[in-house]
Amino acid sequence: MTCWPNLRKKKKVNPKRFKERTRNDGVSAPSGNVMNPKPPQNKVNFPLVKPLPHHSFDSDAMKVYERLSGLKYKTYFVGGCIRDLLLGMKPKDFDLVTSALPRRIRKIFRNSRLIGKRFLLVNVFFGDKIVEVSTFRRTPWENGGPEKSNFSPISRDNSFGTDEEDALRRDFTINALFYDPSEREVIDYVNGINDLQMGKIRMIGDPEVRFCEDPVRIIRALKLKARLKFEIVPETQRALQKCVPKLAQNSSSRIFLELNKILRCGAAFPCFKHMAESSIFGIVAPGIQKIFDSEKHPGRQSMMEMLEYIDKAVPKSKGDFGDASLLAALCLPVVSAQKRTGWDIPGELYCQQKVNVILSKLGVSKKLMNKIVQVLRIHFYLSNPQNQTPEKVKKITRSQYLQDVTEFLSIYSLVDHSLEKVNALLQCQPVEEPSPKKHPGKERRRKDEIETRKKSTDARPS
Repeated sequence: MTCWPNLRKKKKVNPKRFKERTRNDGVSAPSGNVMNPKPPQNKVNFPLVKPLPHHSFDSDAMKVYERLSGLKYKTYFVGGCIRDLLLGMKPKDFDLVTSALPRRIRKIFRNSRLIGKRFLLVNVFFGDKIVEVSTFRRTPWENGGPEKSNFSPISRDNSFGTDEEDALRRDFTINALFYDPSEREVIDYVNGINDLQMGKIRMIGDPEVRFCEDPVRIIRALKLKARLKFEIVPETQRALQKCVPKLAQNSSSRIFLELNKILRCGAAFPCFKHMAESSIFGIVAPGIQKIFDSEKHPGRQSMMEMLEYIDKAVPKSKGDFGDASLLAALCLPVVSAQKRTGWDIPGELYCQQKVNVILSKLGVSKKLMNKIVQVLRIHFYLSNPQNQTPEKVKKITRSQYLQDVTEFLSIYSLVDHSLEKVNALLQCQPVEEPSPKKHPGKERRRKDEIETRKKSTDARPS
């Protein structure tokens, strides 16, 4: 039997059409050859005189890097981890960027999943740890950027490109540094090394356009200013002040996420101060803005002190604080300022009303709101010296809010040292788990089986 070759002519693919095609999921194909892009003109490689110690990198993130680079995909460490390591700080997480497309990354790593609509990312899981991997992107605008009269927040940004295009679409120059572990060099397309040395926060591109694309960058700029003690350049500062009203267009969930990050960054007090001076809280949390604006407010000084205590407690903690404990600490000054005198425990409705003054516009879930209220009420219970005996403290170990209460007390014990012993007692006490309920039907059947066995044995002839 003879097998004849396929003599049909293959259709020619138009390269221009290939560059502009878009898949059904809203993700555009990479422009040009992503695997081997043309060498950019403004690329600067910095071989470090004192190389970054690889033992300070996360071992699981390094495994992801080695896997992708071993498959010949161009891969770099990027963002805040490189910025912090160059400044001698300890990074919180390690992010990677690669030329591999998201769905390809998902196939390479079985312990991963795709997330995000606006930015399609891949989260690689190692137990509780997550390593975030993104693909090189380019600006979604056809001419490199929108017209000033017509710009608006980007709803989707899944246009893939080269490493240079990816650096130019990032927010600040100090966050757009790539690091190649195999060559041990930092790759800089946007003069970020110079801004890092000079302590400057500079937006990449036109600041006003970039802030309007994603107004949450306003909060991130002020967080960097507070955490790194850097200075925002005048052009970026002017655009920031002009675009503050645009924050109203962002979803409350994104603002709430940024607020939680600020409370965990170790510089919550200066960051809140910068945000109040820029009238950002007037849009995202009017209750906090009123407290900072009025010097006569009874909870103003207490809130500032509490933010300083949060900044002291966060670096000392072994693990990460929960949302309930941090937000309870933030809301405590407002609840305490208007609480009746004495050791009385405020009611749930009263606590909810006062907590809503702070968190009303942030879209806090009912479950989290209930946690915050219960943590505050347990705090008032334990603040009474009569309730600080081991017998009464033991009652709290049966509460489902024990973890949040111990985290909250680790912050508040910096204010009231008498609660240090209470917190130590709570952490030492064994948690009493309720015994599992026995099913009455199973017990009845079990008794019936025993009785039938006895009858059968008795009925046997001797």
